[in-house]
Amino acid sequence: GDFASYNGYNRSRVARLNNDGTLDKGFDIGTGADFVINSVALQPDGKILVAGDFAHFNEEPLAGIARLNTDGSLDESFNPGGGFNDSVRLVGVQEDGRILVGGFFTEVNGVFRNRVARLMADGSLDHSFDVGTGANGSVYSMDVQSDGKILIGGSFSTFNNLNRNGIVRLSPDGSVDTTINFGTGANGSVLDIVVLPNYKILIGGGFTLFDGLEREYFAQLHGGIIDGRGTLEFAEPFYSISETGTNATVRVVRRGGLSGAVNVRINTLLSAGDTPAVPGLDFESVDRVLDFPEGEVMQTVDVDILDDSEVEPNETIDLQLSDFTDGTQGLQSRALIEIVSDDSVLSFSAPTYSIGEGVKSGFARIQVDRLGANIGETSVAFVTATNGTAEAVLDFQMVSNTVEFTDGEITKSVNVPIVDDIEVEGIESVVLLLTNVIGNAILGLEESALQIVDNDFAPGQFYFESPTFRVEETARFATVTVLRTNGYTGLVELDYSTSDLTAVAGDDYRGITGKLVFGDGETIKSLDIPILDDTVEEGAEAFRIRIFGATGGGVVIPPNFSTVIVLDNELLDQLPGPKGDGANGPVYAVTMDGGNNALVAGEFDEINAV
Repeated sequence: GDFASYNGYNRSRVARLNNDGTLDKGFDIGTGADFVINSVALQPDGKILVAGDFAHFNEEPLAGIARLNTDGSLDESFNPGGGFNDSVRLVGVQEDGRILVGGFFTEVNGVFRNRVARLMADGSLDHSFDVGTGANGSVYSMDVQSDGKILIGGSFSTFNNLNRNGIVRLSPDGSVDTTINFGTGANGSVLDIVVLPNYKILIGGGFTLFDGLEREYFAQLHGGIIDGRGTLEFAEPFYSISETGTNATVRVVRRGGLSGAVNVRINTLLSAGDTPAVPGLDFESVDRVLDFPEGEVMQTVDVDILDDSEVEPNETIDLQLSDFTDGTQGLQSRALIEIVSDDSVLSFSAPTYSIGEGVKSGFARIQVDRLGANIGETSVAFVTATNGTAEAVLDFQMVSNTVEFTDGEITKSVNVPIVDDIEVEGIESVVLLLTNVIGNAILGLEESALQIVDNDFAPGQFYFESPTFRVEETARFATVTVLRTNGYTGLVELDYSTSDLTAVAGDDYRGITGKLVFGDGETIKSLDIPILDDTVEEGAEAFRIRIFGATGGGVVIPPNFSTVIVLDNELLDQLPGPKGDGANGPVYAVTMDGGNNALVAGEFDEINAV
């Protein structure tokens, strides 16, 4: 350790005790080590190896390691030369007398050996034991199996340029053993290793996960040997990244055997979810081949995230693995990235609202939206002002409320009482204000107007029924629906137009522009957009359609555009199959019957809530 005396006797960093705990005074180390001793190992002949951070032992230049005779004196037959250039954290003796060491060092007697080395019995470097580039972080633990294979633990993430998080097994010659697969390994340091007689391995350290499973600081692993090329799959089915993050790191792992080189293609797809992220606007597309050399367990891919200025909900990216080396497709070939919006804006849902003076409820319902991020609590003050053309008390009742959003809430409403008088008057307006935001948000549309329309005349508000529509490539047309609310009187015309996202007008759909006309009393209209079926395997693609420019006093409110997702019929086998909520417990077996129906079995009692 790091002591200078024991029980009042000078013993610099190492001492030997009798079996009753008293100091063995016959064990004399002289001046001992000039700095910390981290590890001690006893040889079968009774000699003692000490290793640590010292540069001298008993005033002799011995950097990091020394061997003592049974009486504590230096063993002068042990000569490590220039020794180690940094801390030695552990030392162990093999059955053949050769000495294993690990630590922080990168050189042994001037020869490159990165954190792990083996010495001959006389202290010289064993050149037949070559770890290549070795560990890229500190080594803290080691144990040797009965077959001579060596387990190494520490705070490294690669060993000899192969991904190995916290633990690696070496062959007797120092090369990485490719007949064992620790998967994604530990998420923290492995500080101790014990090999059991049945070849199982106990590890302890600073980790809380091992190979993606919760293991609080202690785990038991299977040892033994695995043959074959293994299978490739995503390490996790779901990844989450903030919009302000520069990239999402996706991991593809190799399960089972590690023999030979294998590869797989990874690419991003337009998500089939309700809020797909758009390549080029929200993220940079990825389409590349991942090569796994022999022994490699994992490869990572960075998907670059683009932080735009639009206030939008959380969006998703689909990930796909394909073109596997024969026989290496794993169970998890699809995954999802969620881009968590960082923009939180409190805003009126529309620049104007319209309500008939004789509305049956007696209230105008004003919607306040929380756009973008919806994490945490926030609030905003809502007030009606008196500088509009409508008169307080005579036409409406004044309102002053605090609109509170709890964690996850995105929409709130405030009721403004409307007074129905008997005077003949035109459209009157009430100025609505949002102010005094509390919490992590900013104001968006902070001023709006409520138009009180004289009895029986209100043109209404217009919006898309859904922010997303899906259509098969073979459907010929995508039908989108526009709804009218808060007033249905008079004729209103809306402009509409389509624009490309990943789908291209003329190749994937026929772009349209024009006017959508709502007659007096009409509340719903639909548009048919021609879809063009091609023979190219291209995955799901998308375009947008917008409405704008309402006439006759009508107002366009969000969602004022919709994303149309065109599903590729050439890739139907890659589209989501099961529908609904699925099973309410684990599924252990799946097969297809002669009618192409899926049969599933497992520990559940409901499928899709039935």
